[in-house]
Amino acid sequence: MTRPHTERVPVPDGTAPQRTRTAGRQSGGVTLSRLAPVDAWFADWLALVIASALAVVVLLGIDGVARVLLALGFVTYVPGRAVVANWPAAQARSQLALPVILSLSIVTLSATIGLWLQAWEPIAQLAVLTAASIVAISVAIARRVQARPIDHDGDVGR
Repeated sequence: MTRPHTERVPVPDGTAPQRTRTAGRQSGGVTLSRLAPVDAWFADWLALVIASALAVVVLLGIDGVARVLLALGFVTYVPGRAVVANWPAAQARSQLALPVILSLSIVTLSATIGLWLQAWEPIAQLAVLTAASIVAISVAIARRVQARPIDHDGDVGR
């Protein structure tokens, strides 16, 4: 049995001195994808596009398959992505599964609270979730842009 390759890397949020990146599964290590920063950018922009497109479709009163697919994409991914984008420990572990679980939980909790308060307004709840998600993802993107290193030539590095 061979031991997986291990290297010491700094933690993205800087709260702990170091964690271990492993090529395989190991107790105590954090498995990080080399493509994680690219995946995070793509996931955040995809979530913003879905949320914005759904908001436009709802505001314009457009019905049809596009609205249903956008709503389905929003409900299953966007609110959870807004949480994960601002939670570095979760972002290092999951770009897809955790946002889906969190999204379904957040939307269900929102609907349940609306029903308990006898204030069931699905379009209003969707508007609040959409606005909150757009703000949270925008904050995460702004933080990521601000954290990118700048080369001596003035170019932004990756």
